[in-house]
Amino acid sequence: MRTLAKSEAGNAVIEFALSWALLSILFTSVFQFGYSIWTYHCLENSVQNAAEAAARMTYTTSSVSSYTDKVKNLVVYGSTTAGTAPIVPGLATSNVAVDTHNVSGFPTNVTVSIQNYTVNAIFGTRTFNKPRVTVQFVGLVR
Repeated sequence: MRTLAKSEAGNAVIEFALSWALLSILFTSVFQFGYSIWTYHCLENSVQNAAEAAARMTYTTSSVSSYTDKVKNLVVYGSTTAGTAPIVPGLATSNVAVDTHNVSGFPTNVTVSIQNYTVNAIFGTRTFNKPRVTVQFVGLVR
């Protein structure tokens, strides 16, 4: 009996080390997946809010770039003016696309979308080319 007890004395430490390695990989994977979902949720809310606001903004035919810059800033910073802290890390106005679907020089719909936004995570990266929201334009045209 004594020899049996001595030979099993280190088994608990070895089992703990093996299970800890597997559990840490599992927890890290769950965290990475959750972080990606949270980031996508923030992007989705920001794009939806910016598209709804863009549909009611004044569209100036002589200064279309001013309109699109304001919409891009709404997506990235939550304000029509450029800020310093984007809503999610690494998001820039270059990741936002704004299309006004013009008919005879007047916008009918506004589409706001995210393009090539990369989430850096522990086990790799994930690139989003979504969300995309299209809203009917109901604002003023000057």
